[in-house]
Amino acid sequence: MQSQTDILDFLQKQHQQLEVLFSSIPETDFFAVPSGKWSIAQHVGHLSLTQSRIAFGFTIKDKLPSHTAPSRSFDEIQILYTSTVARANGAGLLANNPFTAQLEPDTTQAAIIAGFSSATAQLVAAVSTWQAAELEQYAMKHPLLGLLSAKEMLFFSGYHNTHHEQGIRALML
Repeated sequence: MQSQTDILDFLQKQHQQLEVLFSSIPETDFFAVPSGKWSIAQHVGHLSLTQSRIAFGFTIKDKLPSHTAPSRSFDEIQILYTSTVARANGAGLLANNPFTAQLEPDTTQAAIIAGFSSATAQLVAAVSTWQAAELEQYAMKHPLLGLLSAKEMLFFSGYHNTHHEQGIRALML
């Protein structure tokens, strides 16, 4: 998965699969809050927040710093994220995650899923306006990983969705 088309296809296919998963969860399970963990609703809300934030980054290209190093692969970003999150959890740095979803009490499952769909559509639309070479030329700041090329940020987005899907599936057991 290296080309812009491949990345966007991956994100769209992943979104479709996640939407099916989220919609298949009974509403009581979707909103249940396990002790010391996020509910499935909070996971999905968190994914919406991060997708929206990344999409916004792709709309302000003229304000982004340049990126000169070669982009790392999807696998390298996955390893970087996994190890960084493990260190951050160990240090208690994620306790006040600024991307924790704050859900209104009357929010519905359908509305939360629609928010995720909208955020993903915004991201795909924003990235679609870029030339493939620009994904290597510009950088975006990730709060834990530091500066990533725009391409690496898309890799992060894909892996981040997978990471939370795994967490959601664990809650469903």
